[in-house]
Amino acid sequence: MTACWVAINGNKLLVTFVYAKWSLYEHWGLWNDLEALQIGSHPWLIMGDFNTIWEDGERIGGQSRPLAAIGEFNSCFNNCGVVDLDFHGGSMSWFNGHEGQIRKWAKLDRALVNVWQEPVHNSGLCNLVTKLKKVKIALKRWNVEEISISHIAKKRWLMEGDRNSKIFHAVVKQKLNSTMIESMVLEDGTVLESPEEIHEGAVRHFQNFLSTPTTRVVPDLSHLISVEISLEENECIVKEPSEMELKSALN
Repeated sequence: MTACWVAINGNKLLVTFVYAKWSLYEHWGLWNDLEALQIGSHPWLIMGDFNTIWEDGERIGGQSRPLAAIGEFNSCFNNCGVVDLDFHGGSMSWFNGHEGQIRKWAKLDRALVNVWQEPVHNSGLCNLVTKLKKVKIALKRWNVEEISISHIAKKRWLMEGDRNSKIFHAVVKQKLNSTMIESMVLEDGTVLESPEEIHEGAVRHFQNFLSTPTTRVVPDLSHLISVEISLEENECIVKEPSEMELKSALN
């Protein structure tokens, strides 16, 4: 683990780079080191290869990860007060390179932040600066017993209900942003951006799609079937046997 402070226009940001070992025992030391970092109210970015998954749904193939390992991972970042940062591209960042039944994928690389962010439309370093300025509420440290978005905490959440914690609302807002449709392009190239226009455009599209009659043309594939027997042989095969033939077959 490597940590460094970055100053951008007077704003201090702690950036922590992680490359975790595969051993669960060594994971515990790394999680303890991360929890020991006291950054106060400053923004914090943690990124790298954590060599473990947040929940069992972040893998394809192979054996399930021990619930204890997933729980330790979630507990660490619950205590650090960070949430998963949105990303683009494939959800699985690691592939073992094998074929067949031993092929495995997993999401081992991720970036986590400790603040809520509003969407901005700049690029490069300006994007980061704008997001830091638009921070509304710093997420406070919270305990795994209160709320967690891990596999284990999901079960507890169903039993205990909403405790109205700030981290719950942070995760809800993050998921809403990730599923929001910001624009829609029609077939004629028209771009719809407002929620009302996108709603009306989607309704019109599916109304036209579902109301347009479809015609199915069944192609003639008879020429692809080769003739194996003659017409006379076919009639001989399908005709009913005579009483004499049945008695002869039974004797």
